[in-house]
Amino acid sequence: MERVKLAVVGVGRLGSIHARVISEIPQAELVYVVDLIKDRAEEVGSEYSAEPLLDYVEVKDVDGVVVATPTHSHYQVARHFLERGVNVLVEKPITSRSGEAEDLLQIARRRKAVLHVGHVERFNPASRRLFEIKEKPNFIRAQRLSPFTGRSLDIDVVQDLMIHDLEIVLSLIGEEPELIHASGVRFATEKLDFATAILKFPSCIAEVTASRIYDRKLRRMDAFFPSGLYVKLDFAENTFARFRPTLYGIEEEWTRIVSKEPLRAQMERFIEAIGGKGEKWDETAVKALRWAEKISKSAERSS
Repeated sequence: MERVKLAVVGVGRLGSIHARVISEIPQAELVYVVDLIKDRAEEVGSEYSAEPLLDYVEVKDVDGVVVATPTHSHYQVARHFLERGVNVLVEKPITSRSGEAEDLLQIARRRKAVLHVGHVERFNPASRRLFEIKEKPNFIRAQRLSPFTGRSLDIDVVQDLMIHDLEIVLSLIGEEPELIHASGVRFATEKLDFATAILKFPSCIAEVTASRIYDRKLRRMDAFFPSGLYVKLDFAENTFARFRPTLYGIEEEWTRIVSKEPLRAQMERFIEAIGGKGEKWDETAVKALRWAEKISKSAERSS
């Protein structure tokens, strides 16, 4: 089988991890790494035997491109490749504005190119166990909290962190919210650094909180189901717990899940889509950005 030829545009912290993952997949070949910083491009290129470039327009004859640049440049870079029929995996959030995201989706459809978005938490083994439950939840609580890192400061905490859980909630419920209420604060930056939102769906209520000014990292989600089932996920620890009331108390079942690296699972799904297997277009990522914008606007009014 001929290997899929890939390029990574933007080889900072996350882009360099993408480069490493691609180099470890037998079905893939990392051909180019691109970065505005010459030393960075050369360092990563040398480590993974890829040609370093300073400008993404020089990328030629590849099957797919990973866009791991700052969010404000996602639209420009992704559009360049999609217009040429090149398959794209773009880091989350897909773009800075939902209108741009919709445009990329339309271009991908027109050019019959794959467009995936790096919502890597959907490949977390804990969340995959959640999606295996056939029943839909009627209440979800998600918390995604982190210490301040100084990264991704071109976007607020809703697009930076909360959007992971928004994407999972929207995918899990399969409905559009009827009502949202959000609040937030600025603390370390000029954008929202803490936000909490309540989303009312026809069949479910979701309470989602995100912070990038917390004292430690926390990635949790609780889901309650009409049947009485309650599950607790820890995305950082890869644990999945089930609770169910019985005549003798609460029955508990805790599982620590060992699985492949989520970023590798995501990359393999992208490669499969390039080969014609699986979904080509990531419509839920576009929907998640649209609702993230609405949450930000609501939270901004309270800040």
